[in-house]
Amino acid sequence: MSKEQHDGPTPLKLKTNRILTHAVANLELDDLNERIRQGEPIRAYFRNEEVEFTWGRADDGTPLTLARVLRQILTDDAVTLDDISATFIDVPDTVPDEWE
Repeated sequence: MSKEQHDGPTPLKLKTNRILTHAVANLELDDLNERIRQGEPIRAYFRNEEVEFTWGRADDGTPLTLARVLRQILTDDAVTLDDISATFIDVPDTVPDEWE
């Protein structure tokens, strides 16, 4: 990823862009294509200390989570783009049978 240069704190818009870019880039191709086909916008829901970004809908109509992040990461001026990138965790689509 490119290293953006800023004087002062990293703006909320750039932090959000970094998070969403990573989330979209890590979708399975079929999932990505379905979300694009649906034509839904990305939405943000602020719940207590968490922000959930959704994009698209499941077959039952529920919003599909794209990313979740602590609100503090977006609002804390001390958190940089590099700090955000270091927190990304890729979540597997399935878990081992013994976890169920």
